[in-house]
Amino acid sequence: MNTNVDNLGEFRNPKTWTDFSYLRWKQKEPKINRLNKIILKTRLAEIGISCAKKIAEFDSASKILLAGLPEAFVLKPSSLWSATGVMLLHRVHGTNLYFNAMTKSVISEDRIIDSQKNLEIKLKKPIKFIVEERVFDENIDNIIPLDYKVFSFNGINKFILQVDRNHQKPKLFFYDGLFDPITDGRVIIPTFKAESMGHQRKPQCYNQILQSASEISRKFAYPFVSVDCYATNNGVVIGELTSTPGGPWYGSMYRFSDEFDELLGNAWLEASKQLKLEYPKVPLKYDICKDSKICRQVG
Repeated sequence: MNTNVDNLGEFRNPKTWTDFSYLRWKQKEPKINRLNKIILKTRLAEIGISCAKKIAEFDSASKILLAGLPEAFVLKPSSLWSATGVMLLHRVHGTNLYFNAMTKSVISEDRIIDSQKNLEIKLKKPIKFIVEERVFDENIDNIIPLDYKVFSFNGINKFILQVDRNHQKPKLFFYDGLFDPITDGRVIIPTFKAESMGHQRKPQCYNQILQSASEISRKFAYPFVSVDCYATNNGVVIGELTSTPGGPWYGSMYRFSDEFDELLGNAWLEASKQLKLEYPKVPLKYDICKDSKICRQVG
């Protein structure tokens, strides 16, 4: 899925968020704890932070059984990202059909299972799936809850991405680490993606979101992690942790300005010093590729 090409034999110290992400993608950074969605729920409960309740667990797509589940629930892979394979399902009363809020379509149980089997075929491996309770947004008009992804560096929040999937294509909005809107050039959306810029909706529980993200990254000793949060009428609910956010890495959804990329890199560096982690150097120049196609060139 992701291939990086080192262009030259020369190296330098990492200084940007992209540089440190390069080392993480290449598995060259010091070892950190990576929690899948199942283990995460246990660890969050231990520190008293709310997350969506797990209802069921299946070892592969062929083992998925929807009978006996609540009227509304979420079916998702336990270890993928960017909403891959995620289904927000609501049973159509009196039938064996389900409304999938992610695609705004009605599908059968067989098609649900076939879709997840196709995902396994694409990835060439079995996938463990979990069923979670449906989490509802603090604004009842939003069928899909807005997702707030907090970039946190060992307890210090520096950037927040808001994702609104209640549209044909997701709408984005950006905040700094204090939940103040970013309206300058620190974050750049490609021209061909201009329609993806959304509107500010600072959640009522924003302080709780900031506190929870900070506590999670600090308690789990992450020099950097993206903490996915939902704002509900009962406060923040944690979705998952993402160690390698693809949006700003590939740059196809959005990217950071050179100055902001360096500011976030400095936050990662300071966090790594606090945690006594030593990072190797990065190539003077390197390519960022997806599916063997170059997305970005660095250096």
